[in-house]
Amino acid sequence: MLQVKRMMRRSIPAILVIAFMIFLTGTLSAATSTAVREGLAFQTSNYGIMDKPIESIPTTMEVWVKLLPNVNKRQIIFGNYKDGSQNSWSLELTVDNRLRYWEQYYDAQGTRRDINDLYVTGVDVATNEWILLSVVRDVANKKIIFYKNGTKVFERTNATIAPNNTPSSLPMFVGTDYRKSMWLNGEISEIRLWNQMRTPAQISQYVTTALTGSEPGLAHAWLLSDDTGTSPTTTTFNDFVITNPIKITTEGFPLAFKAAGVRFANSNIQYAMKNKLPDIPRSFEAVIKLPSQGNLGGVIASNFMAAGYYDYDLPYVNFEVTANGEPRLYWKKNLNHNTNDQDIVITGVNLRQDKWVHVAMTFDETTDKVKCYMNGVLVATRTNAAFQPDIPAMPLKIGGDYRAGNTQYFKGEIASLRMWSTVRTEQQIGANMVTEPANQAGLLGSWQFKEMVNGVYADKSPHRNDVSSFADWIAPSLAQGDYSMVVLPDTQFLAKSYPNKFYNMMNWIKNNKSSYNIKAVMNLGDIVDGWDSGAQWQVAQNAYNILDGVVPYMPLPGNHDFPMQLNREAVLYNQYFPYAKFSSMPHFGSAYKVGDMSNVYYNVTVGNKQYMIFSLAYGPNESILNWVNEQIAAHPEKNVILATHAYMYWNGEHLSNQYLDYASKQLSDAKNGDEIWSEVASKHKNVIFVLSGHIGYPDIVKRVDTGVHGNRVNQLHTDAQGLDSQYGGYAMLMLLTFHNDSNKVDINWYSADKNQLYREKNQFSIDMDYISP
Repeated sequence: MLQVKRMMRRSIPAILVIAFMIFLTGTLSAATSTAVREGLAFQTSNYGIMDKPIESIPTTMEVWVKLLPNVNKRQIIFGNYKDGSQNSWSLELTVDNRLRYWEQYYDAQGTRRDINDLYVTGVDVATNEWILLSVVRDVANKKIIFYKNGTKVFERTNATIAPNNTPSSLPMFVGTDYRKSMWLNGEISEIRLWNQMRTPAQISQYVTTALTGSEPGLAHAWLLSDDTGTSPTTTTFNDFVITNPIKITTEGFPLAFKAAGVRFANSNIQYAMKNKLPDIPRSFEAVIKLPSQGNLGGVIASNFMAAGYYDYDLPYVNFEVTANGEPRLYWKKNLNHNTNDQDIVITGVNLRQDKWVHVAMTFDETTDKVKCYMNGVLVATRTNAAFQPDIPAMPLKIGGDYRAGNTQYFKGEIASLRMWSTVRTEQQIGANMVTEPANQAGLLGSWQFKEMVNGVYADKSPHRNDVSSFADWIAPSLAQGDYSMVVLPDTQFLAKSYPNKFYNMMNWIKNNKSSYNIKAVMNLGDIVDGWDSGAQWQVAQNAYNILDGVVPYMPLPGNHDFPMQLNREAVLYNQYFPYAKFSSMPHFGSAYKVGDMSNVYYNVTVGNKQYMIFSLAYGPNESILNWVNEQIAAHPEKNVILATHAYMYWNGEHLSNQYLDYASKQLSDAKNGDEIWSEVASKHKNVIFVLSGHIGYPDIVKRVDTGVHGNRVNQLHTDAQGLDSQYGGYAMLMLLTFHNDSNKVDINWYSADKNQLYREKNQFSIDMDYISP
């Protein structure tokens, strides 16, 4: 059975593209035990041939081979002898299983010269074990030196050797020569040709050390190895060396296949990377298998979602296959709510083949070109692909995306995936389709989906961005502690469209007040969607009234809760959340403006910890921030939590005029998130927390900064408006669970509507720097 891993298709129509197989961990000449090495299995009538001659007879030639014992036939490992009229050379096995090197050339006078009877005696090479054979031509001293596994085993002196740079007239055959009568019975894993005389130390070093392809003197190298795979009747192997590459095309091999990958049988099979990519991916590679029948395709890797409300400027990328089997690369990025997207579909290519296929797509924003490769061969180029790419906003999912129901899941199998920040060439793609590249510059991630180890598909790149199982919803196992606080993100769509879910969320808090010892309920603004809608305000008031006498709650107005005017007159907000009601509550502290609930603070004491919780309206101005600074400075014994509407962006940065929907764009005297940090949150030793919403995003966003006093300030952004608007109201709340005996605070992102937690990544713990009592 032929087992090969580095397979490539010849330039034939895409519908005839050969099958491919999964990636092998390692590199060219990987330092692995020869006991597990596999290679291209040669026998009668199958062989390989190079597409052009080697520039000159190599000074050093090396081959990893596994030769069968007692074949007792003359066998050519590689050679280009035809009829004696050309310069030619070969490495072969004699009838009595001895190693032989042969060489013939014509000198400047046209006289034919041969190396005759150069047999290696006393060295057993037909052992059915993998061995590295190295042949060094010492032209100056007229020597031919043989090495086995890096150890010198034989030397022939006074040899008639062709001068350096003697042209090699004809392309080389592998497994035979032009006579096609002396066939190799064995396997070849690698072939390396050098145009310099390798020293014993160098030969010994590269028995186990990986080649990068850029070693001085390395003229050509081919990897034919695999642990499982497939072989067609015709396939091509790329040269590992980029300069003047030569391809080897094989003929006559029977089809054989073994491979493994993830089979995406339904939308519930979901996987995702641990982290988002560290750079823009410009090259995508995957080994996939799709049924040939039916309109089947799907997403190979993507971060596309529909839960960011406006989606803002979230960058998305989709590497996928259409229902017609066509490779597709889709980029989307909203800039100031103006969508820029590019959708490149490679028509005329069909990946639905019931076979493993290696597909690669690259894009170059400097030339506006997208290229598509199948099994390492360029099959299409698309121009005018004017992408404006950015790093994808979230970790990519594998075999699906983030849209509800995962309806675009991959309808086949994925064996491997690799992404690069660089634009890979045809030569580079072909050289490392099935081996981990020794030079990993630009490699963003490389995953093989043969089997999980410790619950993950390990990333072979330096980023260690492992892939694991993914689920939007997980069982409701909320953290247990001594007490907790609830944070309610933008409830605007609950007030507008799902009032019963709004009420149910508040009833959940009421019913679980004792179970979780809830001490405060903070709000992050945008209580309603329309500031002038009395109906929405009535829903909000009814919802919050459920908490009267149960737990202190602390509303604040977002930009949807009052008209965007410099006087900041939040008329209806103050009507439905009246100052007279709140100022009479025992936890009320003070207000920036008497009679106005827009900017206030509350006091909450739990055990020996005192909390000062500010509820600041959207876009506080300098005067408001000065008031906040004064109040914090006057209470250095209190742990300060700042809750406001607009402070952080979805990417974890402080909201500034570099991003969308910053406050000063709507209120000219407003302070943005970066200014709130620099002018207030960073200046006080007792500020421990900043909480915000405003920017619709499905996950909790966290960051930690150090204040000017060396204190740690945790900052969390949470806003479920996109989830509520897209999927019918999830009634999300963030539960903060505190512990008296530690500084740890547990975070849970919970749907009161579904009674489930939302995504594993949103359940975590942070450490606080408290003010000691």
